[in-house]
Amino acid sequence: MNLSRENKIPIREGTENKDISVEVFFKEYFTPLVLFSKTYTEDIEISKDIVQGVFCTLLENKTLFSSINNFKAYLYNSVKNKSLNHLRHLQVKTNFAKTKSFEVQEQDDSFWSKVIEEEVYSQLMKAINELPPQCKKVYLLLLEGKGNEEIATTLDLSIETVKSHKKNGKRILASRLKGLMAVLEIIIAGI
Repeated sequence: MNLSRENKIPIREGTENKDISVEVFFKEYFTPLVLFSKTYTEDIEISKDIVQGVFCTLLENKTLFSSINNFKAYLYNSVKNKSLNHLRHLQVKTNFAKTKSFEVQEQDDSFWSKVIEEEVYSQLMKAINELPPQCKKVYLLLLEGKGNEEIATTLDLSIETVKSHKKNGKRILASRLKGLMAVLEIIIAGI
């Protein structure tokens, strides 16, 4: 921070105003203010930046202080407020990073869930399409959410025949999808 002797702070002492050099106050209060700020920030470099910022603001504003004690109180309050603002800013950044990290993880999990779901569906449909024709029709209607009676009526079959096709289809699908289960276990283990 470049301080020239022309940078003065107007301070009222009694009935008269005195202009006191900022450099004098900077040299006298910089270290105590930095240590005060560090009690909040726990980082000496950040605390130095905060104190320098307070002095820069002081130079820009050219505020008239009613006494030296009023000026000291201003310095300590300003440093405290800027230190607390710094901590709030860090908290916002931390919360944002946590939220983003959670969202990314959630998106990754959702992505892999969708990949697995689509792969399973694709393999299931491929296996169903390879079933014998009547068995295939029964399973396609099952996937539409139809019950045994509705399937029997739609395909003009007895309920027992529908149950028989379901049983045969289940045996064939279990045999053909056995490899899919092994692949799914590998995929799930990798997630």
